[in-house]
This record gives sequence, structure tokens and C-alpha cells, in this order.
Amino acid sequence: MIFSKPALSIPDQRRLLESRGLVIPDIIRAERYLNDIGYYRLSAYTRPFQISYTTHQFHPNICFDDILNLYIFDRRLRLTLLDALERVEVALRTRVNDIMCSRISNTHWYLDITLFDSRFDHSRLLSEIREYKDDFVTSYKQKYNSPSDVPAWMAVQSLSFGSIQRILLALKKREQKAICDTFYLQANPMITWVYAMSTLRNHCAHHTRTWNRTFHVNLPLIAQLPKHLENNLNMDNYNTLDGYALVLDTFMQGISPTSHWWQRLSGLVQDYYEKTPHDFHKADIQRRAKHLLKPLKTGDVP
Repeated sequence: MIFSKPALSIPDQRRLLESRGLVIPDIIRAERYLNDIGYYRLSAYTRPFQISYTTHQFHPNICFDDILNLYIFDRRLRLTLLDALERVEVALRTRVNDIMCSRISNTHWYLDITLFDSRFDHSRLLSEIREYKDDFVTSYKQKYNSPSDVPAWMAVQSLSFGSIQRILLALKKREQKAICDTFYLQANPMITWVYAMSTLRNHCAHHTRTWNRTFHVNLPLIAQLPKHLENNLNMDNYNTLDGYALVLDTFMQGISPTSHWWQRLSGLVQDYYEKTPHDFHKADIQRRAKHLLKPLKTGDVP
């Protein structure tokens, strides 16, 4: 099949939505949002309100504000997720470095290629660190002439979540275990979980849709799952936000056990659910957020 869809003007985009049954009371306002957000980006949020993904016809009485409210909810969701993801990323950087410095007794351990799996792209790691520009790098190079590379506790500050995940994956099993132990988790599934969390972080940081999405990293369903996840992480949510949120909160329990992050996340989902006027959409929220719609009791872990 040859792609032949034409680019549409903003008024034509609005008319296309109307032709599919979307109610748009305020044309000027709707076209302003289409101009600011973009039809293609907004169209992903129309799907939960459509009868058919083939014809793209909407359920009766769906208004433009229904689409916009889901879009705004998803934006607030990403910001709440990033609050926890930041803490996980920073803690992982810190613990990887602390464990490696103490076990290897080398302030520049990341320079030693023998510490990593032979398939690891060590040159890529060094390039990422050496190309990083910041005041602490400048200060180090002005003060010291040897070694020319910054110590590991500075180097890890330059690394992305994805880079830290690749380091963890490439380390020897005994170092992996020592790092995972600091989170009170087994290396399997934690290493895959870290990959999943870095993927979630990228979706949130780059403002892509998070709510009604199937993630490409499947959370492992194995016998070594923490006890509180044994009956909660399953085939229904192992690649959706519900499952990802359970795993993210598991990390948070090992970093900040007194945090009320889960309550804030659950409260956000509950508020959106309660304000949704459409029964079919409420049912979809219940399906996608089985655990997120259950605020924790004091002292509970999801």
C-alpha cells in the first residue's frame, strides 16, 4: 500500500473530527488547541472514545473537552511519574558507583574494560563521559593533570538512565547482585525492571503518551517476584502503566519508604476516574488501572 493521506489545514482537521461524531461546541478554541498540540498527537487520545479504530467513529455525546481532559490528565500523570523516576535514577547512579568503588577499590573503575561483559560498548561509555560539559568537570581539569579522566562519582553524573542501565547489565553477576541487594531485590527481575523504568522515563521526559499505551518492555513474570507483587503483576498489566507503576513504587519502597508518592499517583487517577461522565470510559479506566484505583492503607506496599 502506498501512503497517500494529504496534510490537512487546522479547519480541515477540526471538520474531520466532527465528521466522525466528535461534538465541538467552541470551534475557535478547538482549532487553537489543534494548532498548539497537533492533530496527530491529540488523535492518540481520541482512541479510548471511539467505537471503532477502523472507522474512527466516536461514541455518542463525546465532546472535544473529553479528549482534552484525557490529554491534560496524561500530562499530569507524566509529571507525577517523573517525580519517582528521578529518585530511582539518582539512587541507581549513586549505588552503582558506591558498590563499584568499594568492591574494586578504584576511584576510576569505569575505565577498566575487564569489569564489563565483552559485548559492552566501552568506548561509547567513555565518549559519553568525556564529552560531558559541566562546572565540576572544568574545575577538576583545572586542578588536576592526572588522571585526565574525572573520578567515577563525577563521571556517573553525566550518564543517562539508559547508560546506567547498560552498565548494570554489563557488570559481572557478583557486582550486579551487590547493587540489587541495596534495593532489596533479586538481580532477576531488577535488571529488566531498570530497563523498563528507563523506557518509562524517556516517554515521560519526551512528553509522549503514557496512559493508554502498551510498553515494548515486558515486565518479567517469574517465581522470584517480591511477595507483594506475586498476585498483582500478571499478564493483564505486565506491559501497561498499572504494572509499571507497581514496579516503580517497589523501587520507591527501597529508596524512600515513607514517601506518599503512591497516594498522590493513585489520587490523580481516582480524581480523573470520578470526573469522567461516560460509563464505557470508566470501565476502560478500571481495566487499565486496577491497582492505581486502590489507594494504599497506612504501612501497605502495593
